[in-house]
Formats: sequence, C-alpha cells, structure tokens
Amino acid sequence: MTTQTEPLAAELLELLQCPLCHETLRHPQNNALLCQGCGHWFPVRRGIPILLPEVASRETMASDDQSLPPGLQSRYWDTPSQAALYDRKVEGEADDLGIYTHLSEHYAMTTLYRPANLDRILDAGCGNGRFLADFPPQALTVGADASFHLLAIARARGRGRYHVCCALESLPFRGQSFSTVLSCRVLQHLQAQQQAVQEMARVTRKGGDVLIQVYNVWNLKTFYKLLRQSPLQPLLNAPFRLLFRSMSPFAPWELDYDRYTRWSTLANWMEEASLIPGAGRGAGFGFHKYFLVPFYLDALWKNRAPQGRATYYRHALAVEKRLAALFPFRYLLEKFTLRGEKWETPPPVTLWQKVKKNLAHGLHNLAACDARREAQREQSSPHRHDDARHLQAAVDWLCRAQDVTGCGGVSRGYGMIWNPSLQCEGWQPAYPETTGYLIPTFFDAACTLQNADLARRALAMARWEITVQLPNGAVQAGVIGSGRHPAVFNTGQVIPGWLRAFQESGQQVFLDAALQAGAFLLRHQDEDGGWSRHNSPFADARYTTYNSRVGLALIQLGLACGQEHFVAAGRRNIQFTLQRQQDNGWFADNCLSDPSAPLTHTLCYATEGILGAALLLGEHSWLQRAQITIDALQHAVSSQGRLAGRFDQHWQPKVSWDCLTGSAQLANLLLSLPHPTLEQRTTARNLLDFLCASQNLTSDNHGLRGGIKGSYPFGG
Repeated sequence: MTTQTEPLAAELLELLQCPLCHETLRHPQNNALLCQGCGHWFPVRRGIPILLPEVASRETMASDDQSLPPGLQSRYWDTPSQAALYDRKVEGEADDLGIYTHLSEHYAMTTLYRPANLDRILDAGCGNGRFLADFPPQALTVGADASFHLLAIARARGRGRYHVCCALESLPFRGQSFSTVLSCRVLQHLQAQQQAVQEMARVTRKGGDVLIQVYNVWNLKTFYKLLRQSPLQPLLNAPFRLLFRSMSPFAPWELDYDRYTRWSTLANWMEEASLIPGAGRGAGFGFHKYFLVPFYLDALWKNRAPQGRATYYRHALAVEKRLAALFPFRYLLEKFTLRGEKWETPPPVTLWQKVKKNLAHGLHNLAACDARREAQREQSSPHRHDDARHLQAAVDWLCRAQDVTGCGGVSRGYGMIWNPSLQCEGWQPAYPETTGYLIPTFFDAACTLQNADLARRALAMARWEITVQLPNGAVQAGVIGSGRHPAVFNTGQVIPGWLRAFQESGQQVFLDAALQAGAFLLRHQDEDGGWSRHNSPFADARYTTYNSRVGLALIQLGLACGQEHFVAAGRRNIQFTLQRQQDNGWFADNCLSDPSAPLTHTLCYATEGILGAALLLGEHSWLQRAQITIDALQHAVSSQGRLAGRFDQHWQPKVSWDCLTGSAQLANLLLSLPHPTLEQRTTARNLLDFLCASQNLTSDNHGLRGGIKGSYPFGG
C-alpha cells in the first residue's frame, strides 16, 4: 500500500479522467493531479485522488500540501466521526438484526454476480468497502465514494486496490472501464438519480453488468418514513416524547434527503442508459425497521430472549433467500437489487415496447402525487412569508440545482412529471445558458446574505462554463447531452457571468473566455446588427428580437476590456431591436413558438437589452423606448400582482396563466429604472408578492421547495 508521498499507480491513472471536461489527468506531483484539458488541479491525499468538481482549482498546489480541501464534510457520513459510526454499524456490530440486514443486502447483490464479469470492478458508493472484500486479489477493484473518510477506512482495511473520492453523478472514469459496476443503497441520497445510473452505465464495458440496490417505494417502510417527514410528525411525536423523553418512534427523519425508488422506474432508467434490465430480487422484510425497532419491541426481545431473537433472524434470512426472487416478493420487500447488462448491440425496439413505455410514463404522470398536491396548494390561497425567508429558500433551491449536476453547472430545472423532450423526470441536466446568468446573481447574493460559499459556487459555475465552451468560442444550445450546437443567445447570456467572475477574482482565464465568446458573436453578426445564423435549434432564426440581451453583453464586454468594436457591434444590435418595436412598445419577431403573442419572458428579454444598454451608454432615447414597453406591461399587472403570460400586438392578453419568469423580469425592470415612481415600485412589490405566494416553502420534495415555477397556475 502506498504512502502519502508515493505517486499514484499508472494502472489507476489510465482509468481516470477530469470530472469537469473529461480530458486526461496528469500526475506532475505526488499530491495533485492536473487536467490537460481545462487546466484544473485536483488534490491527492493519503493515496486517494479527490476528483469532486467543487475542489477543482486553477492554482498550482504546493508540493508539500497534505491538507484536506474545504467542502469534504458537507454530507451526512462525511465527518470522521460519522464515517467511523457507519463503519461500525453497516456490517452489524455483533447485533443480530444488524448482521441480518448486512447479510440480506450482501446476498441480494452477490447472488446476481456473473463470473465472466468479475475481472474489473467498480463499487460506486463503496462506503467502508464491504463488497470489495469479496473479490479475488487478481481482480482490479476500485472503490468510489463522496466521503473521503469512508474511503480512508476502506483503504486502511485493504478493501479494494484503488480508491477515488468523487460524485456518482460525474464519475471521473473513462468510458467502458469496468466489467461490473455495483452500487448498494446509494441512489436514495442523490437528487440526480437517473444521471448517476447513466454514469454507471457509461463506465461499464459492453456486455458488462450494472447492479444497483435501492430502497423500495412499494414497502410499508416508505409510509412510515413519509409520516416522520410530514406535518403530522410533531403531533405523532408528542405523546411518545412525554412518555420516553428522548426516544420516540416518530422523531424527525434523520436524513434531510432520502428518496426511494420503484422497480419500474429503475428499469426505465437502465433502458435509457443502454442497459437491458434482467435478473433482480428483493432484500429485507422491512417491518423490523418500521415496527419492531421504533416501537422498542426489538430491544425488549433482545433483553428478554436473546437466543430466540438470534434464531428468528437466522430463519428470516433463510426464508428471504428462498422467496426474495419470486413474484410478488421481489417487488414488495424493503429493498431490491436489479441487474442491467450493457448492450453489445442495441436490441430492436418493438411496437409493444414503445406503447408500453409511453403508457408507463403517462400513468406515472397521472399518479404524480407531488404535482397534484402543488396544484391543490395553489388553490388554497398560499401564505406569503417575509422576504428573507423567500429569498433564502430560492437561493437554497439554486444551490441544490447546482449540487445535483455534480459538475459545477446548474440544472435546467426540476420536472414534476416526465419530460418527453429531455427524456427525464426530476432534476434535469446542467444548462449552460442559465448557469451563465446565475453567476452575477450568486455574487450579489453572497454579498447580500454574507455567505462566502455562494461566491465560491459562482466561481465554480464560471469555471464549468469554460470547460463546456465550444472551440469556436460559442456556448452550446440546450442542456448538456443535447448536442453541441453553437447558440448566439446562450453565448450572450454567459459573457456577463465570465466578466463578473473576472472582476471578482482577477483571474485572466475568465476574461479570455468572454473575449473568445465575443469574437464568435462578431464573426457571425449580420450587417443589420442581428444574427440569422447560429441561433439555437430550439428557436426560429426569424423570431429572435430578444437577442438584444446579446447586444447588451457585447457592450458590457467592450467597456470592460476597452475594445470599442464590441461596443459598436452591441449598438448595431440595439438599433436592430428598436426597428422591431412598435409605437406602443410591443416587439415583433420575439418568441420561440408564437411570435403573434410573445411570452412576457421574451418581451422582457428584449426590453432588458435596451434598458441595460441605455443606462451603460447614456442613450436617453433608448431609455424612453424601453420605458414605453415597461409602461405597457405595468398597466397589465393586476392589483394582486397577476400578469398574463402572452400578449398580442395590441397588448391584449392571449392566455389566462402567468409566466412567472416574465413577472420576475418585469419587477426587476421596474426597479432598474433610474428614478422609479411610487406607482412603479408598488407594481414591482405586487409582482414580487405574488411570486412569493406561489413559491412552495414547505414541501419535502427538494426539487419543489423554494423553486419558482414556470407558470401559474401550475401546469399552465
């Protein structure tokens, strides 16, 4: 076993890649790895590479630095004390119930191994390495976990040949590196569960296996968990606290995030990740955890009849081994394990499979409980809280949206039901466009909330944007994984983020990225100031008046670096935009889908570009033109803060729902005017009050709580 000062093995280096840009990692010094692509450094401590995106650094690491980077103890098991507790508990700690649980989980995994695929093993979320101890010494075994201290325990025990500290949502391994990837009871802690399944499939060779064990939704333990997470919990907890003081079967659930999975859901995720779901089995009867233990029956049994208790758990395991692979037990036990085989060649998709898949998604959407509850909540006059609470909840949601991607970028959003275009439900992939304009927001929030971590997050976003910037300087359209098509609008959205990161950090790399993006925009700008080429494939190139945001970005870039040609190009674009503004302030050619009735979102985009440029360059006539649109939209806001989501050329509302994004933008426009009147400030307050009332602050769904929905009512 290597010491702290010894270099990593060449065999391990051949497996690794940068978690940010997927390029090769070099090992120039024993305590660090350097990415050849994006130039980020990653620490190596106690022989364990730490390849988490949040610890990436542009600064060269001192060769004698052995300190652990900050942020390694943010999860439940990450502190040394919690890691040691996990190590003692997970294999039973000489307790019959604990041993039964460990052996049950172990049998449900190992019985599904295929001998031909046991030569190159990755345990994704290995903990203390309990499964890695099973394989012969000649097998290449790698343990991966986000907890450095658990990996240190596994390494000290000699469980596994190599250990890597990383996130399952962005595994730092080359594709097709392993013959078997296993993961036991890890997915429930992840908010981007499907993304983790896709990553496990990516690093599995063709013909290899992915084995995943998860907690099962269809077990009564789920109901018990939901009770302890529900508003009823304090009421259920009170009588037991009176009787037992510190103990109660209805104490708050220990984990802040703990999401269980259905068999059908995991099977669908596997299919979408090029895996063929195959054999599977259940594990654990469950009632021990939601009945015998919390109501003290197991403890009483242990004290009164320990031998009988030990005999019972031995027989329970024997019965489980016989029944857990059979219908219906494998679908109803506390946990289940499912094995997916990586395609050698994609199997043909039959008509029945297509119908079954669409039917399953449709039925799942109909049964989407969180979506139904949110729609019902909106109908019950939601309560408005103080500004600080709403702001903090929104910031917390954005932080979760960044954390779930595992790369530094921010998720496009959270889908309450299946999204057919993105082929996912829940947290969506990282989105370069919105990540870019969140960078200034996070720096501002760091100052307002006196939270330095938000500034760190902003820099992580800016670094990630560099890793996904296209070679021609552009920013891609759509989310990561949707293709690498250059997009003018998205490029303009990210430039201000890079400029702010440069202003805050002084790191030249951010300004260089912005200049490359600006050069791309200049190369493809039309003579009239617009962009007819390289618009997003999700938009019609004829209807992109909202590209005034790009013109504003060029003006900001030119002023920041003292290059007048960027300012001149931005001016041309603002003039181009003004030619499409009617006398009443409405904009033509200004919508992704219906230019006859554009969204308030794109109406405000166009106005933001004009107003921002007017304020930067002192163009009074442009300010007046922006004011016309702002006044028209202001007059359409009700006293309750409602604003229709689409308007025709006569400013007549065309839909009954609100586009909440556009409402937020209008409030910002009103407050950004040089001297907003009392009426304008009041309208902005009404808009923000309604936005806050629409925000859910109490849901136990982390994708819903604190976020702002796209429309009101929900699903509009």
